[in-house]
Amino acid sequence: MIERILEQGPAIRRALDDRRTQHLIPSWQDIDVMESGNAALKKVADFTDALSSEQALITEDLLLPAEEDTQLTCRLKEKMSGVLMDKYSASSTQKILAKTAFVDPRYKDIDISDEVKDELMVEMMDLPEEQRNDGDGEGEDSTDLLEKKKGKTTPIPKRIRVDTEMSRYLQEEALDPHADPLVWWRDNNARSRCLQ
Repeated sequence: MIERILEQGPAIRRALDDRRTQHLIPSWQDIDVMESGNAALKKVADFTDALSSEQALITEDLLLPAEEDTQLTCRLKEKMSGVLMDKYSASSTQKILAKTAFVDPRYKDIDISDEVKDELMVEMMDLPEEQRNDGDGEGEDSTDLLEKKKGKTTPIPKRIRVDTEMSRYLQEEALDPHADPLVWWRDNNARSRCLQ
């Protein structure tokens, strides 16, 4: 928005060049402040686009003061970097971000610590078993008939199922960064019951 105002500066001056609206024309101080703010915020706007790319970016890379930056731009970049670091530096926040990135099939290849993987495994094992009742109660399900014929089978321990799902999930290729992860989870719902 600020960039558009700076681009259209001459047109704005001509449009406001009237006796009643002349006081609204930006002064040179206003333009300096807008240029400094635009220089600092432009990098942050680019950062939001870069989040979906395959490269690992750090806000510090985008908010480093450059030689051509004005003093105001440098201070703005320092303040923004400080706020972002304070907001996301807590270990609990880092763990949540790592877990969500791991469960997102687009970013599962990101290296996360074994501690976070172990926490995910524990959380998956603590989830209650899902009770499924697919029939409408009038007829017997084919699996019920097979169970009666075979007798009782021992269920697979949850730890083994969780390990199997986790290793299967890790072996699959990462999803395209522009693909919809919700569609992927809908399609793979049956294979990844614990990981959901």
